[in-house]
Amino acid sequence: MPITKTVLLVEDNEDNSEMLEILFAQDGFEVTICTSGEDCLRRRESSEFSAIVLDYHLPEKDGLEICREIRAVDEKAPIVFFTADARETIRREALDAGADAFLLKPDDLPDIVAIVAELINSKNRD
Repeated sequence: MPITKTVLLVEDNEDNSEMLEILFAQDGFEVTICTSGEDCLRRRESSEFSAIVLDYHLPEKDGLEICREIRAVDEKAPIVFFTADARETIRREALDAGADAFLLKPDDLPDIVAIVAELINSKNRD
């Protein structure tokens, strides 16, 4: 059975979300874009996603809060932070909150789709 490739992208910058949507779509992913933490949590309640890509700085709830709330109900969903905030404390907090990967804008842009795909594949093998 083929692995579903759906991404919930939580990004409040329209240019960033459009660019990421294009990159993921080129690799066969369906992308749902949320611009806030509350929107993300609502969408997760009504739909299943193969992976979640979170920015750190978001309106209403930051990425850490969202990650913790998702992890409280779903230990398996791949969660990847993709943020411009390069502070080591933020990276550690994100990983401690349950993120599977922490990537930096724009440096890790070329690798994000491959990393998300690998996380989906590895989590489906577990």
